[in-house]
Amino acid sequence: MATMRFLHKTGVVRQDKSAFDTSGITDPVWIHTEPYGNRPKFDALKSDIETDVCVIGSGITGVSTAYELVKRGHSVVLVEARGILSGETGRTSGHLASDLDDGYLEIADKHGKDGARLAYESHQWALNHVGEVANELGIECEYR
Repeated sequence: MATMRFLHKTGVVRQDKSAFDTSGITDPVWIHTEPYGNRPKFDALKSDIETDVCVIGSGITGVSTAYELVKRGHSVVLVEARGILSGETGRTSGHLASDLDDGYLEIADKHGKDGARLAYESHQWALNHVGEVANELGIECEYR
């Protein structure tokens, strides 16, 4: 039986075309229960289009930005070079924590106590907001 191999842009040869579903050479652990094929597909833009805002990239930042703009009544076009959530967002576990790589002591050293406090508060707001959006959209994601 002949086997087709696909060369990913990273130079890694894969047995299947899933290499084109993500920007990386590894797949996330959940791909077995939520395959790339389950993600929505959209046709390529074939003509000029008018919109209030054009968001480039459909990772967590792009999708979140588009969502918030649409909630506020803006017309939004989301443009992606590959598939939706196909980059780092689509294969990382991410994390929801107010802990930062640099740590609050280092932030305080660089930006003062107020800067460290603002960093903490902004991260805590974002954590809470993820839960609010999941609740608004009825997404069961074990958020707690």
